[in-house]
Amino acid sequence: MKIMIDGVFYNDEMIDFKKIMKNLVKELGDDVIVRSLELPEIGAIYEDSYYYRCGFTLDKEITEKMDKEELDKLKEKIISLFPENTSVYSLICEIYE
Repeated sequence: MKIMIDGVFYNDEMIDFKKIMKNLVKELGDDVIVRSLELPEIGAIYEDSYYYRCGFTLDKEITEKMDKEELDKLKEKIISLFPENTSVYSLICEIYE
């Protein structure tokens, strides 16, 4: 059984994505597998503003199924790793076999 974590985030300034990912791996464990990684780059332009987009898809083997409450807590932990002004475009945590 695995957990898949897929997230896309927008910021109005460049962030230290490498530090965020290191902290995320520390939280999830060294056995996490990075399936895709989107480093910060300009991803949206609106009027005279622009926003940096970044994201990732991660997999991790788990031994016990997580319930909705545990998955929601994990999402909150992930969001807390990003700066306060981050817009979460999408964040999915789901279990599959």
